[in-house]
Amino acid sequence: MTKAKKAVETLSREERQAAITVQSAKEVLAEIESLKGLINDENLPLPDRREAKRSMLDASERLCNLMGLAVFQLTNGVNSEFQGRMKNTLDALRSRLLDMGTNLMIDKLSRIHDRAETVLEGRAYPLGLAAKLDMAYSGIVDNLKTLGAMERLGDPQRELVDTTARDIRSLADIEQSLGVMEEMESAPRLRRQPA
Repeated sequence: MTKAKKAVETLSREERQAAITVQSAKEVLAEIESLKGLINDENLPLPDRREAKRSMLDASERLCNLMGLAVFQLTNGVNSEFQGRMKNTLDALRSRLLDMGTNLMIDKLSRIHDRAETVLEGRAYPLGLAAKLDMAYSGIVDNLKTLGAMERLGDPQRELVDTTARDIRSLADIEQSLGVMEEMESAPRLRRQPA
């Protein structure tokens, strides 16, 4: 029996789960790096590069989720030697992803901000938009925290994070003040007339 095979067999269930999560994160990072090559390929048609960018953003979010899960798994039920090795692997992944992932997240955050600002300026408030934008915003901020990027943001990026949060809160306040649900509850109910 080889040493590698023996080592795999001695891992606890929690350690195997953490190792699988870290391996999945490595595979998603390889996918991201491949997509980055497509995005930078000027011979590729623009629609294909845009699709690659969308795919890369989705993959970045998956990677952040996997890394968050791995950190959780490594803090629960694994021995310190294994934990140290896996944390070193995660740190290497995080540093490879940090700049690329941060730029992608900030790009997505900018689109959320633009959408919120457009709605606030246009004064047409689609019901439920604030909640939808808030969910997307929260996901991005969580991903930036997972990457360790929040501390490294420059002033313009920090301002974008803060302004987007304020705009989403303003939209939520407007939706609430419209009182659509209150109006529905206070409207007289139609009663069926006996035939």
